[in-house]
Amino acid sequence: MSSSSPLLTAGVLGGSLLGYALLKFLTPKPTVTVTPKSNTTDYSKETKQEREENFKKVYDELRDFLLNDLKQSYEVPEENNKYIERMLNYNVPWGKLNRGLAVLDTLLILNNYQVTPKQYHLACVLGWCIEFLQAFFLIADDIMDASITRRGQDCWYRVNDVQLQACNDYLIVESHIYKILKHYFKPSCKKACEKVCAGKQQAEKLYFDLVELFHEVSYQTELGQLHDLRSLPPNVDKNAIDQIPFHTFTIETYSRIVKYKTAFYSFYLPLYCGLLISMNGKVDETLNKQTLEISLAMGEYFQIQDDYLDCFGDPKHIGKIGRDIEDCKCSWMVVKALELANEEQANNLKKWYGKDDEEKVLKVKELYRELNLEKVYKEYEENILKHLEKLISEVKVGINKDIYNSLLSKIANRTK
Repeated sequence: MSSSSPLLTAGVLGGSLLGYALLKFLTPKPTVTVTPKSNTTDYSKETKQEREENFKKVYDELRDFLLNDLKQSYEVPEENNKYIERMLNYNVPWGKLNRGLAVLDTLLILNNYQVTPKQYHLACVLGWCIEFLQAFFLIADDIMDASITRRGQDCWYRVNDVQLQACNDYLIVESHIYKILKHYFKPSCKKACEKVCAGKQQAEKLYFDLVELFHEVSYQTELGQLHDLRSLPPNVDKNAIDQIPFHTFTIETYSRIVKYKTAFYSFYLPLYCGLLISMNGKVDETLNKQTLEISLAMGEYFQIQDDYLDCFGDPKHIGKIGRDIEDCKCSWMVVKALELANEEQANNLKKWYGKDDEEKVLKVKELYRELNLEKVYKEYEENILKHLEKLISEVKVGINKDIYNSLLSKIANRTK
C-alpha cells in the first residue's frame, strides 16, 4: 500500500500492512479437490432471508452435536449440560452474523451460486466456527472491560448465576471450535469433509490447515487485545492525570490495536475460509496478499466506526452502552482529539478523560464536538470507502470482486 492511502492519518496501517507472519504461515498449497460441478445445486434464487435462515439452522445442528458429545464422551450431568446449552444460546447465535455469513457468501459468489449441498453445509459450519470464535472473544472482552450490555442484553458475566464463572465458559466456547472442526473436517470422523474431497490424504491436509488457521488468527487477536489492554495498565490511577500514558495514545499504537484485535478474525478469516473451500485450496500468493490488504483496511474502518458509535451512537440502537471514555481507551476519537486540540483543549481532555463521572464524560463529548470530530469521521469514512474501492478494483482478473463488495456493503455507513 502506498503512503498516500487514506488510512487513519492518510498514511499506512502501522508500517507493513500485509502481516508477513500470517502470509508466511498461509503460503498457499494444494489442499483439496471439491466435488465435480455436475453435482451442484443452483442457489441463485435463494433470498437473503432464506440464506440467513439456512445458516441459522446449522447452529442448532452444531449445538446439538456438542451437547450430545458432552453427554456421551465426557460424563457431563444433565444439569451442567443444560447450563452449557443456555450459555451457548445466550452468547453465540446473535449479532449480525456478518463474519459467518461471509464464508458462505464467498463460496456462492465465487462459484456463481452453483455449489453442492455439502459444500454449502460445510461453508455454514466454518462460518459458525468464526461465530463461536467471536463469542469466545466477546465474553472475555466484556469481563476485562467491565462492560454492561452486549447485543441488547446483560453481558454474560453479569447474569446472576454466572458472574466470573464466565471465565471458564469462554474457554469452553473456544474448545467447541476445535470439536466442530474435528467432527466435520477430520477424515476419520463420521461427517468429515472427505465427502467433498478427492481422497483421505487431501481431506487430512484441509483439516490440518483449518486448525492451524484458527489457532494463528486467535493468537493474533489475543495479541491485539494485549495491545489494547496495555495501553492503560490496571495499576494506573485514572484520577491522577500524570499517570495516564497519553503519550502512547497515538495513531501508531491505535493502528497496531486495530490490525491485530479486529481485522484478522473479522475480515481476513471469513474471506480466506471461503476462498479455501471455493478454489480447491489453491489460493495463490497474489490473491492472498490482496485479500489480506483489503481485509486490514476493512478492519480499520470497522473499528473506527465502532469507536465513533461508542461515543455518539444510541445505546438502544447499537445494543451496548459505550464506555470508551470512562475506561480511558486508546480509541480513534481520543487519538484524533489529541492530534487536533490546542494546548488548553488537550489539558482539559486529559483532565476529564478516563473518569467514571457522567459530567466529565459529557464534557469530553462536548470537546469532541468543538473539535468537529463528527465531521472528521465523515470525511474519513468517505476517503476510506474510496480507498477500498480502489483496492478491490486492483484484485487480479478472473476473481469475482463481489466477495469483497458483499462484505463491505454490510459495514459501509453503518449506524450500529
